[in-house]
Amino acid sequence: MMKYLLFPLLLVATADLVAQNPIAPNESAQFDWRGFAKITKKENDQSFNYLLDTTGRIYRVAYDIKDLSADITALDLSEKQLGAIPAVVFKHSQLKVLLLNNNRLTSLPAQIGDLKNLTMLDLNGNRLTTLPAQIWELKQLTALDLSRNQLNFLPATIGKLNNLTALYLYANQLTTLPDQIGELKSLTMLDLNGNRLTILPVQIWELKQLTALHLFSNQLTTLPDQIGELKNLMVLNLGRNQLTALPNQIEKLRNLITLHLSHNQLTALPAQIGALKNLNTLNLSHNRFTTLPNQIEKLRNLITLHLSHNQLTALPAQIGALKNLNTLNLSYNRFTTLPTQIGELKNLVLLDIQGNKTIDLQNISRISKVNSKKIQFSLEQYAQAEEDILLIRISKETVFFAQNGENINLTTLDLSKNELSALPAQTVKLKNLTSLDLSGNQLMTLPAEIGELKNLITLDLHYNKLIFLPTQIGELKNLTTLDLTANQLTTLSATIGELKNLITLDLSVNQLTTLPATIGELKNLTRLHLSTNQLTDLPTWIGELTNLTTLIVNRNSLTSFPTQIGELKNLTELVLSDNQLTALPAQFWELKNLTNLNLSYNKLTALPNQIGALKNLRYLTMDGNQFTALPDQIGELQNLTNLYSSNNQLSILSAQIGELKNLAELDVSKNQLTTLPTEIVALKNLTTLILGENKLTALPDQIKELKNLTYLDLKGNPIPESTIETLRRAMPWCTIQF
Repeated sequence: MMKYLLFPLLLVATADLVAQNPIAPNESAQFDWRGFAKITKKENDQSFNYLLDTTGRIYRVAYDIKDLSADITALDLSEKQLGAIPAVVFKHSQLKVLLLNNNRLTSLPAQIGDLKNLTMLDLNGNRLTTLPAQIWELKQLTALDLSRNQLNFLPATIGKLNNLTALYLYANQLTTLPDQIGELKSLTMLDLNGNRLTILPVQIWELKQLTALHLFSNQLTTLPDQIGELKNLMVLNLGRNQLTALPNQIEKLRNLITLHLSHNQLTALPAQIGALKNLNTLNLSHNRFTTLPNQIEKLRNLITLHLSHNQLTALPAQIGALKNLNTLNLSYNRFTTLPTQIGELKNLVLLDIQGNKTIDLQNISRISKVNSKKIQFSLEQYAQAEEDILLIRISKETVFFAQNGENINLTTLDLSKNELSALPAQTVKLKNLTSLDLSGNQLMTLPAEIGELKNLITLDLHYNKLIFLPTQIGELKNLTTLDLTANQLTTLSATIGELKNLITLDLSVNQLTTLPATIGELKNLTRLHLSTNQLTDLPTWIGELTNLTTLIVNRNSLTSFPTQIGELKNLTELVLSDNQLTALPAQFWELKNLTNLNLSYNKLTALPNQIGALKNLRYLTMDGNQFTALPDQIGELQNLTNLYSSNNQLSILSAQIGELKNLAELDVSKNQLTTLPTEIVALKNLTTLILGENKLTALPDQIKELKNLTYLDLKGNPIPESTIETLRRAMPWCTIQF
């Protein structure tokens, strides 16, 4: 379920807010699901972090308790794996925003009541079963998020929070609500999705300021007439309940924009639905409707109408009055035809008729003529690419071909996951196809006629049972992407070398033992995936693919590497893991543009000094080899952010490890380390340090200077427990596993 902004009252563009405040948004600053945007503000040549909320207020923010000071008004400790709130937090009563979502809190201390100035408290995604009485004394709270906890009741004292405008209780275990909920007169947002409510207290209808009420996935069987009292409602979500009818008073909700009624037991809509003239989204899917009232025509602002999974056999002619309709979902009903008035929906871009097996698609062709739009069919998800496209989703490729054959001017065809054992003959008649997705079927062969699709740019055949490709594959001269992942290919046709425009070639997860030399003629190739085959060596022509930026050859049986590898000057990613390499050629170190190198799980015994030549490396993975030491030149990799060398035989770490100023993650677990160099404390950007299953008895005292370290793994080392506890007290910002 999508989370909603915690400050829903005023949604304005960041640019407008910036104009009112002397702030500079961070790169691509946007409001997150909590209703905050991260921004920076410069003062005396120093940059400070702030949170901007959707009402235009800004808060000086800290993301670590070590950064708390008197001028901090927002503290974000989300996703820190906290089992308890650090006691120092409660000494900062100036805090207005406290974000503790996605931690492991099982209880809150009474000291929460000391934070009298809090206006926003986020406890979403913890393990709370009860709340201390003091939380109801936070009279300044305007937003409180208790979602995704284990609460089974709310105390009557919740009524004390009379400044509350947003209350989130999503995904708890509430069976009732206290009558005092009606005292929250300022409430505009109430989220009760995913609880066990069977009835609502009458006092809830006293919340006259509500603009959004979410009751999705409860156990409500009726909706009382008093729903009409909530005249300011803009969003009402009643999906996944047990409603059998709607009260006529629904007509009083004249400000409704979104109404969700899916997954109920509704058989009819009241005629009064036509009074909701501001509706732009109406979801009636997964009910028992057999007809729709003619008054549907009055919903002239409707943009999205979901009617799937009902028992509808016809649409009223008045459907044509919904001129603004963009999306119409009629899937899984009992339609055999559609009214001609559907052609009047000039703005329609998505029509879903899946699951209506006998529907006459000839009428659909007439729709496109009326709309002057080109029809596009897809059996999977679709992203609108052009304004003049009308996407029609259908259930089976057989329906499409039987009704439309070669007459539709298709450019994109998705036939994935349809259990096809052969390519339908009509496919090769679609001469304008540029994209063909046949993935996830059971194709063992392709017809020779595949070569007639001269305009194909993308051909996706992954997850089939192909044992060979026809020679005519070479006739697809415009192909730029060919995906053959997870088939049963043992050889490739030499004609593959005729695909001169190919940019991406994926041959992963096949049974190839050799590659045709003609692949070396694919001069435009930038990405070549060969993982999980049976290759014992790479041919020398690999050096001719000088535009390659990505080469992935993991999970093969390579024992050596050709010297021509040095010709691939543009290579940025090279994955050689899970092979049987014992050494690398000297030319390997000429790959100066490499940013990602994976050598893990080979039989390498030493890393040459030349590793220092790869100045652009950011990710270096060497797990599962036989290294006993890393060369001092490792320190020359100044751009390295991630270094993984677990499951080796390292007995010592070079002091030069401290030169890796940008290192964020270091994993040297499952080695033979007895000490760490003191220089490790120079890694000020380190956030993750994994030292598990070594022979460490102590750590350098200076380890506590790593203020950005959030995760330290010491499992399986003979370090005294008292040392660990001392370390935990000295580094409260860091999760230490022992």
